[in-house]
Amino acid sequence: MTTPALLLSVNNIEVIYNHVILVLKGVSLEVPERGIVALLGANGAGKTTTLKAISNLLAGERGEVTKGAITYDGARIDRLTPNDLVKRGVIQVMEGRHCFGHLTVEENLLTGAFTRSDGRSAMRARFRGARFDGGGDRNLRKRLVRRFRQGPDVGHR
Repeated sequence: MTTPALLLSVNNIEVIYNHVILVLKGVSLEVPERGIVALLGANGAGKTTTLKAISNLLAGERGEVTKGAITYDGARIDRLTPNDLVKRGVIQVMEGRHCFGHLTVEENLLTGAFTRSDGRSAMRARFRGARFDGGGDRNLRKRLVRRFRQGPDVGHR
């Protein structure tokens, strides 16, 4: 079995806010092509900051990646503008912002494809080719999409 190529690599990054406050130190993760990775942690653990570092949205909050490297599809992206990242296919949907609630997860992802130079069909082909490691469960993708459509199972009292 061959190891899939890396689509995204975050290597030992450090993030500082206001040139003083160290908020992330030594964070690393890898996302293989056609793979899914979950970033889990308690409130304040750095999940959102990690995602903002990847999509280079830290500057608006006076933050910056001061160490480490972030690569996407084999190229360094940690010094690119958010606009350039979107053109390459790196898109962050901010938490709590349900873009289009009536669309499926796949359809929401495809709405951003109009900015890609390789076109919507290339994005659709890449998304459809995604492999969900479900131990051979062919319905996993449908169940995940259905689950995301329903929203979280959290009750507020």
